[in-house]
Amino acid sequence: MDLRQLRQFVTIARTGSFVSASRELSIAQPPLTVSIRRLEEALDLRLFDRHARGAELTEAGRALVLPASEIIARAADLKRLAGDIKQGQRGHLRIGFVGSASYGLLPELLREFRSRYPDVDLNVMEMTSQQALQRIDRREIDIGLVRAPILYRTEAQIVHSIAEPMMLMVSADHELANETAVRLEALRDQQFILYDLGAVPNMRAIVCSACEAAGFTPRVAHEASQIHGLIALVEAGLGIALLPASVQRAGPGRGRFLDITAANKAIETRIALALPGGEISPQAQHFLAIAGEYARHD
Repeated sequence: MDLRQLRQFVTIARTGSFVSASRELSIAQPPLTVSIRRLEEALDLRLFDRHARGAELTEAGRALVLPASEIIARAADLKRLAGDIKQGQRGHLRIGFVGSASYGLLPELLREFRSRYPDVDLNVMEMTSQQALQRIDRREIDIGLVRAPILYRTEAQIVHSIAEPMMLMVSADHELANETAVRLEALRDQQFILYDLGAVPNMRAIVCSACEAAGFTPRVAHEASQIHGLIALVEAGLGIALLPASVQRAGPGRGRFLDITAANKAIETRIALALPGGEISPQAQHFLAIAGEYARHD
């Protein structure tokens, strides 16, 4: 028994004639008759009473025609679903992201992706860049939003690097709180809150390199591995921190953000997409295309 036989059975039941059904199905009547006979043998039931005027469903045939029609419809649904998955219209997409991306790029990408591909299930998880790259290498996630430069060994593809300025965050009662801009060279005596070297070495490297360009080594008061921790420590007045500009969205009143330069140049960080080496899923390709649109406007 196969779907072809079920379609033939349902068509004969609807048309009431082997002749009409053979014409509609574009099959000669003798092979159609043989096919239905084999279906009856497989089911061990007689489905039709044949007579001069055509074919009439038996009691068993009447009981089976609706379930057979439903099976055909479900098979068609399954085929459409498989096509949608292949085209990236359905399926799953697993995304790992660094916390700072949640204040800027990530919500915009997710909103646009959801509007275009509403039937793709999203699984979005916060993690460090290092964790994201490790999980990409193990193919546990499909895409990572990570901070560049990448200082880890990885097989991942790094694409669509998007620039973002760094800003200086100080507490609301800090001596610089009323300023709008500052030169990093003027901060050599300040206490800095830095990213943890083991967990976020790339962001720590950006800050330390900028300080070296400004002629000093930062005095480290505290460290944190997540952006939320740095914000909390600065808000508490335990030091100052260089953070991506989008972090200003973390919440009004938690501190003050100042434009900052080092050696008369803006300090930048970049956020990039990391993908598994080799073939990527259609869903990931769609997300990548949307990110590319944002990168072109960078």
